[in-house]
Amino acid sequence: MTWEEKVKDLPEAPGVYLLRDAAGAVLYVGKAGSLRQRVRSYCHGAAGQPPKVQALLRHVADLEYIVTESPIEALVLECNLIKSYRPRYNINLKDDKGYPYLKITLGEEFPRLVITRRRQEDGARYFGPYTNAGALQHTLRLLRRIFPVRTCKSGRWGPGHRPCLNAHLGLCLAPCSGRCAPAAYRRLVEDLIAFLEGRGEGLLRELRRRMEEAAAALRFEEAARLRDQWQALEQVLAHQKVAFGGEGDEDVVGLALAEGEACVQVFLVRDGMVRGRESFLLEAGDSPAAEVLGAFLQQYYHDRQDLPATVLLPARPDEEELLACWLSGRRGRKVRLHVPRRGRKKELVARASANAASFLETYRLSRERRAARTTDLAETLGLPAPPRRIEGYDV
Repeated sequence: MTWEEKVKDLPEAPGVYLLRDAAGAVLYVGKAGSLRQRVRSYCHGAAGQPPKVQALLRHVADLEYIVTESPIEALVLECNLIKSYRPRYNINLKDDKGYPYLKITLGEEFPRLVITRRRQEDGARYFGPYTNAGALQHTLRLLRRIFPVRTCKSGRWGPGHRPCLNAHLGLCLAPCSGRCAPAAYRRLVEDLIAFLEGRGEGLLRELRRRMEEAAAALRFEEAARLRDQWQALEQVLAHQKVAFGGEGDEDVVGLALAEGEACVQVFLVRDGMVRGRESFLLEAGDSPAAEVLGAFLQQYYHDRQDLPATVLLPARPDEEELLACWLSGRRGRKVRLHVPRRGRKKELVARASANAASFLETYRLSRERRAARTTDLAETLGLPAPPRRIEGYDV
């Protein structure tokens, strides 16, 4: 039975479909509110279809589908399958499996703060992904000065255990040696989570209140520690205060497209201030902006836990209502997808898009220079093709 004949048996139900080639490799993963209606559109012939779909249909040899309970469940399953198979004709984040996360191991008695490249369902709290590993290492060093939680794998606890060098450097409260009570340590971890969620201003006020309370109760060592933490946090937030005259939490998304590639820039705005920025490259082909944005939002927010109240966009994404409903369900409160037409918010989106265009151009020029260097190296060494990998060894 050909894949076109299988279409006749598809149900009028939401679900996910996989298009495979003759070798069984997954070419494309898609979702639909009605599987039969959506997949039937591929059977009308290649004429009039976008170039990407025409190329896809030339290779399709088989069809597989999975029925889901709802369109939102189909959206989640589609994202999981795209990450698993990385199909050629889907819009994919480049190297998204390698992006690191900050992980807080909440399942442990004294949680650790570590960097990981694998996100698991293990009860831990993950922040990210972050595209700049060097900047993330700098962030980790900064966080440890303000929030001295442990990073070691030690499983030994008690007064007889000798604290490590991190404790002497003020980078850990040394719960392994009994210096810090579990309740006090947990409170420090909660403060760290609040900061990573973008609630820095509220955390400043809480630290100051606790500092004054400790001083009034003559707990001067605790008050001094809270004072140092408050001052360090205030300095960090002062450097981050790129204000935009608003309040609340927003993610500002900018997009640039050029010759089959796309770059998305995300400004993380919390309490009216930019708290961070991330850049992502996508394999877009000839897909329009709406399709690229829809695919990006689905993949980007699939693993994120710190969802904002509003996502500002340069254009309306495909299946906007479904995405908004899915994001609201993940956040537990309403998430609004908004394309601003004027004012501060439009300027923010324009700035993010300009940054995305600049990042994409720099990436393309850098890639061309690398290609030119490897070509020159191949000619110098008499190689039949430019080298893709160079290894060095030292005794």
